[in-house]
Amino acid sequence: MLGVLIPALNEEDNIQLVIQGIVNSGISTENIFVLNNHSTDKTKQIAIENKCVVIDIESKGYSSTLKAGLLILKDRGYKRFLIVDGDNEIDSSSVAEIITKSPYYQLCCGFRDEPKRIGEKIVNLYFQKKYGVLDYMCGLKLGYVADFNPQSVLNYGIDLLNLTKIRNDDVLNIKIKLNLRDESRLGNALKVNFLLIYNLFLYIISARKPK
Repeated sequence: MLGVLIPALNEEDNIQLVIQGIVNSGISTENIFVLNNHSTDKTKQIAIENKCVVIDIESKGYSSTLKAGLLILKDRGYKRFLIVDGDNEIDSSSVAEIITKSPYYQLCCGFRDEPKRIGEKIVNLYFQKKYGVLDYMCGLKLGYVADFNPQSVLNYGIDLLNLTKIRNDDVLNIKIKLNLRDESRLGNALKVNFLLIYNLFLYIISARKPK
């Protein structure tokens, strides 16, 4: 059973399109979880009107929101997860493609031609060389809940998955189509680049520690 997670913060202009794209891919709204991360607009109301499952996330931040969502899927017995960012940057055709091709792979990840931040490029280079994932920072992923790391603590979901359990040939990278957006959800470039590289450093250090 596949559970869909949509992390959303003030996405009233986009959440309807994201939900509809997922529904058009054959997913029932009872399996779509909108993770409302302290939205102050109509994001929650729109998700409810679309008959999705709405979860209010107490902790703030992208990583903690996804962690909470994956824990919910695990508790409810879901075998697989699909993460689709709530900003509608990822076109619905890419969502449909990743769902269609996912049964043949343990992990499917979308990838962009050119990530916006130098920090993203550095993180992606590491994950590409180490695990065969071209764009780990992309907000479109489909995999098994069993590969979720419930002890994850790092920003940007860097340690959200136990990638050491996944062979490179069990990873599918899907080039995604992007909808044009003027703004960036990541925020200040200097701060974001620092946090990305710093959290990657923490990840590498932790991976070297004996288990």
